[in-house]
Amino acid sequence: MYAIEIEQDSRGEMADRVLRYTVGGAMFHNMTSTKARIDIALPQPCVVFLKSTRSTPRVLTWNVECFDGQSLKLKIPAIRLACPILTSEKFFAYTML
Repeated sequence: MYAIEIEQDSRGEMADRVLRYTVGGAMFHNMTSTKARIDIALPQPCVVFLKSTRSTPRVLTWNVECFDGQSLKLKIPAIRLACPILTSEKFFAYTML
């Protein structure tokens, strides 16, 4: 499963949005639970910036600090495009990963 986000500018909130939607989608589609355990499979996220500048990130990073001292660092690939008009055919023809 993939989670693809599309953004027209790089205001800095994309990493937050991708985290929320990825975890939410995983909880809805890829979660199993018992009385003492929850298993969640996160999809591969990817961000497509439809408009980009030199400051638009190529990678978004999540640093997750857990209550038990464990930490997790995930890198989310970002595709930077400079196209004023992107049709759905062109979008789905583009190689995402």
